[in-house]
Amino acid sequence: MEHLAPPESRGRRTGDSDVMVTERCPVDSERPKPVDRRAARVPFLLLLMIVLVGTSTANASGGVRNRLAVSYTGTDYYQPTNFFNHCGYWTWLTDCYTNDTNDPTPREQVSIDARFIAKNHLGGFQRLWVSLDQLMRWNSVTGYQSFYPAYLVHLDDALSRFAQYGIKVDLVLLTRSQGTTARHQFRPRALDGLHPAMRTGYLRAVHDFLVHISRNPVDASTIGVVDLENEAYLQLDEYFQNRAHLGTFTQCADQHGVSWNCLETRIIHPWLSDLYATAKATAPSFLYTVSSDGDLLTSDRLRQAYLLRLYPVDVYDVHLYSDTPWREQARWASSRWFDKPWFSGETGCSVQSTHCIYDGALAAPIDRWWLRHMQAYGAQAILIEDAGTAWGYRAGPLHPQLTATGQAIQQVTLAPNHA
Repeated sequence: MEHLAPPESRGRRTGDSDVMVTERCPVDSERPKPVDRRAARVPFLLLLMIVLVGTSTANASGGVRNRLAVSYTGTDYYQPTNFFNHCGYWTWLTDCYTNDTNDPTPREQVSIDARFIAKNHLGGFQRLWVSLDQLMRWNSVTGYQSFYPAYLVHLDDALSRFAQYGIKVDLVLLTRSQGTTARHQFRPRALDGLHPAMRTGYLRAVHDFLVHISRNPVDASTIGVVDLENEAYLQLDEYFQNRAHLGTFTQCADQHGVSWNCLETRIIHPWLSDLYATAKATAPSFLYTVSSDGDLLTSDRLRQAYLLRLYPVDVYDVHLYSDTPWREQARWASSRWFDKPWFSGETGCSVQSTHCIYDGALAAPIDRWWLRHMQAYGAQAILIEDAGTAWGYRAGPLHPQLTATGQAIQQVTLAPNHA
């Protein structure tokens, strides 16, 4: 099979229809039922006020179109495939990175893949997941203590291997998936009000990490965008929907359930604001995002204005999943109201078609449409979900082979009208 170790996926409804968005979730958990967490939950007068006073920077004739210094094409690479090295998710930068019992090691696989990406024109912008928790010395009470120096060296080495082939990365720092068994994920209890030292520790970890990469010239030049936390609203909303997780924020629950608005305004948005402020103060030259599960693209103008205010970012990363994207062009056209550049770090078939997302043959017609049309809606990059959809290892880890989706990426990369 083309994708030797296909991940599970999670999903929810967003935007204007029953289109699902997914997050790759490498566990054996059952996919939860989709939830529409955005629709009809913001008071109309509040939305109207936001629109009147908060959107003057948008360009109604086409939105913000500042260029990002990245390739239009690429993939959501995640990490070197663990089918051959058995490192597991979010352990690839630990001692496993150079463990010679793996054949090839993640270190070697990065070089194999980077060379293949460059040779086959699979895009000079790849989404690479760090998950900072795997680099940390951790205290169960106070959280982050420091980073393992050797693990930072491993990251430097991996980035240098991408840089060798002229590839820039969208570096994902924090991630978690509700109900997963993947190791070294973000601990959301740090935000429940009962663990202030742990929350502060995460901010210090981001500071220390950014100091490290900003001082390394190769790292700094290879990183096109820093994703501070992957799909934070989706993942943290799901965690705090459990009343037992609310900590000091019990006011967010009543007899009807847990309020999405309360979670976002009392817990998540303050956290992301502190995260962004820490990052910007530490390493202001990087571009920062907090990736969105797709909610920012909606033809509901009032709702979109509210949602944009929830994202303290330099650039929007809006994940796109649909089996019929050509039927939702009004939704994609809503990007004209964005006040910042945007790209999609995850792009593919609907979550209801997970067999399609990770199958390079089935996904090809849909991925081709995304690649050929989203630049007209202002997308600065379209990263296909995921690397295993673009190439496989039928002949073994040393000899990757293009899929039909990989060929589609190649064609668009080489087209004269795509940077």
